[in-house]
Amino acid sequence: MTTIPSRRTEILRLAAETALTLPVLPSGFWFHKDIRDNLFYALHLHLAACREDIPLAADRQTAKDTAENMLLRVLRLQQRDPEAERYGHWPLNLGNDPQSAPAHPLPAELVGNILSLYYVKFQAYLSDALKDELKTSLTHLHRSKIYDVPQQAFHHHEAKLFNMKVTLGAGLGDSELAEDGHRNLQAILHRLTSRGFQEYGCLPWFWHWVQAFTCTWEITEDPQIRQTAARVLEWLWTYRAKCYLQGAWIGPRSRSLANDAPADRNYIADYIQFGDFSLPSAIYRLEGFALFDYEVPAEIAAAARSGETSEWNFTVPPHPHTANDQPLHQSIYRTEQFAVGGVYERVEEFDNEQIRWAVSLPIRKDASANQLYFFHPGKHYKPGDLRHASDFGEILLHRQTAAALYPVPAGEDGTIVGALPLGEWTTRGNDWFGSVDDVYFAVFLARPATATIGSDKLALTCSGSDNGVVVEVASREEAAAQEITTLEQWAERLAARRPQFAGRGEQGCSVSYRTFQGTELLLNVPAGGGTPERKINSSDLSFDRFEPIARMAVTCSS
Repeated sequence: MTTIPSRRTEILRLAAETALTLPVLPSGFWFHKDIRDNLFYALHLHLAACREDIPLAADRQTAKDTAENMLLRVLRLQQRDPEAERYGHWPLNLGNDPQSAPAHPLPAELVGNILSLYYVKFQAYLSDALKDELKTSLTHLHRSKIYDVPQQAFHHHEAKLFNMKVTLGAGLGDSELAEDGHRNLQAILHRLTSRGFQEYGCLPWFWHWVQAFTCTWEITEDPQIRQTAARVLEWLWTYRAKCYLQGAWIGPRSRSLANDAPADRNYIADYIQFGDFSLPSAIYRLEGFALFDYEVPAEIAAAARSGETSEWNFTVPPHPHTANDQPLHQSIYRTEQFAVGGVYERVEEFDNEQIRWAVSLPIRKDASANQLYFFHPGKHYKPGDLRHASDFGEILLHRQTAAALYPVPAGEDGTIVGALPLGEWTTRGNDWFGSVDDVYFAVFLARPATATIGSDKLALTCSGSDNGVVVEVASREEAAAQEITTLEQWAERLAARRPQFAGRGEQGCSVSYRTFQGTELLLNVPAGGGTPERKINSSDLSFDRFEPIARMAVTCSS
């Protein structure tokens, strides 16, 4: 296996080569939608051009000048008027006229830490002009005090802003600000280890947490602050390792961008740290991971790459976007070939991009879909964008089986939508049976589905009321042990054990199923709402066995 430094260099070169092919718009920028894309590609191109060990297609000085000019353009869009409402901030969407684009509170949260890192760590590579412009931007960030917020939500915004106290302090010599930030980081560490991570499966928010603490770890000279950052990073990477399958994020997601569903494409950090899948040919989301020297502890990386079957049941704190103070219960079942995971409770969250349950495969060639899931469309849903579920949906998870019911009130559209990974598929009535990579799928539907075959996925739509789905997945090895060696044999065997769906009635709606392994499952949703009945082999589903995330085996030096 290649080393972390060599994989970091591969990503750095890929990003730099990509930057060299980007068309320059009349404004002088590469991108207008998000200012950060200009920044990240320019930083990677600049660093690659400054390193003699990285071959580039373009002349090295030309590449360096291109990157520096882009960086100067980005930095100079900062609002530097102390009297302005958004003093210290940059615009986000540059629109048609970047020079007139209004400042936005989002970019500085992450840009501030990355710029501090680049200013401190790569001083030897900076021209006088770039060094002065970086210092000017950091000085205005420092004076703006955008990091001066109360510590109360313990979400990604605070993680970035409180690390900014440390990174600005390191870059500008403000030890008092850095120490104040350290107190905030210590409180975050205590919160993680005592209660867990409330923004479960957030992409890209989780990576913003990792980047912010990595910036602090990289550039602080205070050993105690670095120790705190290291402990948080070990906790975060242990969490990642538990939810990891060869580049895929398994289990539920409280936020998922379009480039992460139904295909995991936010994999650059995973590639660098774990290296158990091939170098991607394209970058779908470039952050700052090729700029870091931090390496995940070997035992955490080994846990992420482990092919051993594992079952992880746990609770997480209430999501910061909800007033509900009850913990959420999650389940993840992982094998070497696939994983099944989800969260039992549904909460309202920012932009309604939550995905509650999914069956995941390792990331696939050409960024093809590696996730299978269904949901009832809700707020913000648009056809073709397989996110944004409604409130309606109850689930039961048991190892390699997921069952879901969608008790949409009478009179409302009960249509559900879903995604299947591309592969070999066959149907029996309402049901779909598939062979994808080294895995067999059985997808049982309460209502008939219409399919749309795309370049990266198979999209299904099930119209009607009282919709439901049961998904069972098994490796080829498991199937072979039952003398199943072809998709037709799998379909015939599984079709004979089709689940029993019961529609709306006085007792509500329900589904019962006997799994491939012989386990009897029952999910019943009472009429008019109420607590769903979930049974495994006639026993109530007990959450007493769910352990807090704080009990994860994370190794933190004292």
